[in-house]
Amino acid sequence: MLLASLTLASCAEPVRVSRESSEQSFKRARASVLTGDGLSETTLSAFAALGFDARLDDPDDRASLRRALEAEAGRDPDGPWRVAVAEFWLASAGDDPSSHLAAARAAHAQIRRDASGRGAMLDGRTELAVDLYNRAVERFVALTPDQWLARDGGATIQGRGGVYRLRTETADEPGRWDAEYFDAITPASGVRADGLRHHHRLDAFGAPLVGLRTNTPERDRAEPFLPPEGIVYPVTLTLDFDVADPAGAVETAITLHDPLVRRTALLGGMPVLLSYDLTAPLAELYGRTQLQAEGHRGLTDVEPLIDRVGIYMLEPYNPRKIPLLLIHGLRSSPVTWREAINDLRADPAIRSRYQFWTFLYPSGLPVPRSASLLRRELDRVRAHHDPAGLDPGPRNMVVVGHSMGGLLTKSLVQDIGDELWNAVHAVDYATFERSYPDVPDRVREHLRDVFFYEPDTDVARVVFIATPHRGSDTADGFIGSLGRSLVNLPADLEEVARVSRSARDVHGDRPLLRDDLPFLREGVPNSIHNLSPDSPLLAVYSETPIDPGVPYHQILGDRGRNDAPRGGDGIVPYTSAYLEGAGSTLVVPSGHNAHEHPRAIAELRRILLH
Repeated sequence: MLLASLTLASCAEPVRVSRESSEQSFKRARASVLTGDGLSETTLSAFAALGFDARLDDPDDRASLRRALEAEAGRDPDGPWRVAVAEFWLASAGDDPSSHLAAARAAHAQIRRDASGRGAMLDGRTELAVDLYNRAVERFVALTPDQWLARDGGATIQGRGGVYRLRTETADEPGRWDAEYFDAITPASGVRADGLRHHHRLDAFGAPLVGLRTNTPERDRAEPFLPPEGIVYPVTLTLDFDVADPAGAVETAITLHDPLVRRTALLGGMPVLLSYDLTAPLAELYGRTQLQAEGHRGLTDVEPLIDRVGIYMLEPYNPRKIPLLLIHGLRSSPVTWREAINDLRADPAIRSRYQFWTFLYPSGLPVPRSASLLRRELDRVRAHHDPAGLDPGPRNMVVVGHSMGGLLTKSLVQDIGDELWNAVHAVDYATFERSYPDVPDRVREHLRDVFFYEPDTDVARVVFIATPHRGSDTADGFIGSLGRSLVNLPADLEEVARVSRSARDVHGDRPLLRDDLPFLREGVPNSIHNLSPDSPLLAVYSETPIDPGVPYHQILGDRGRNDAPRGGDGIVPYTSAYLEGAGSTLVVPSGHNAHEHPRAIAELRRILLH
């Protein structure tokens, strides 16, 4: 009996060795409250060292543990204690903002020490501290936006985690936002970007957020080139903590960083990389917009989209950044550039040098009319943001056009002279001005805007993607004929067509328009007419040289057949899309949507960093 009792008393769980995969080992080693797998091994070991287990059902035990952990953190700053404090607070925080602030404060102290390099080693605890900090900051933001966003003064948060006096830093230097600029800020972690190939984010210091600023008539007057859906922008939020005052309140600074401008923040006097999520805001913007459907309708039903014609900026105007202007093609909209924008902005060199602009227009309009609207909108941007013409970035604009958008792009770097006018009119412009007095002034102004222009001296480089420089047979086929018949043009163009067809000179016997062009008798030629290989207007665009001072590049698709120069992308033949004299030519294995192909986007990146 005595032997049995001694045997039972000495029994212990035997140590066994088993094997697991490296993936399982990695996952187990990183299990924490952040992954939903309970407390981390770092925190459990700290609890055990102080004589506590993980259950902590008694509130008094929890309070005793917290005090013991904080005391050890003060005594041994190189130990696991601050990380354990942070995870302790986060695990028990619930919806109490002060507990999340307590977690962030403890993690912040650990990260600051490690970043300062005062004898501390960067190890797995630093990574865990950063992750705990970011999660705590994110939860604080989600729980308290009304208590600090758009406030003139500070706010005080009080609860189980202590007392915190909040102070929102102002945008007194580049790369910071004023909190009141946004109407709402939400964590980026909850955004799943379906419909985009890649999700570009960096887990570093700070909580990645999505800032939303809705558009109002008053704001549109102040910032007239932001999307009507509002600006949806990446934001990185950091919290910095001072020592508690005698009453125990902790001064807490909230800073909103702009990750498109700033890559680092100072922590303990040392620069640390900032977290970011660049894809979540794009997904939010594209999820809000109806542009894709409107772009499709803009081919056949032009009038409703006329009021939305314009250049739209994906970020507030920056005088130091170079505009990258992206122009869509037929039956499309700026949403077609989503993959290119998402991937290009992921490159820090590109997002620090370039600002992304898009041009929206109803693609059923005649190409010369769309080109004139593009010039008008560029003039509006300059008049509003840079009337003196002194901003260095916009003086070096890069323009990229896909499909028919490439023809609009090319119009910015051509001196068209009177060739476009002569292509469809029976008399030269001087004769028209002198001998056709019955043409109303508004029609004369329209004709001048459409048919006469010079190169835009702010354009420094252009890229053509799958552009039908010499037209496409599709425009003359059954689908093209059907499309031409379905295009409804706005009333002002119908008036121009009607007046131009009926106009006669002072003697009453000389028509304004040429009578040997059958499509002119059908009404206003729309964009599909203009894309016919037989279009006289397209011939002018094709034969007019590009400004020799502007380098140009081209990207073409061949559907993966490697049959250039015989083949094409299924819509535009190689012989139409190819231009002699290009600075570079790349053929990608794609159909007509070559601008979405990863190789095309990589080529754009190369060109932009050239």
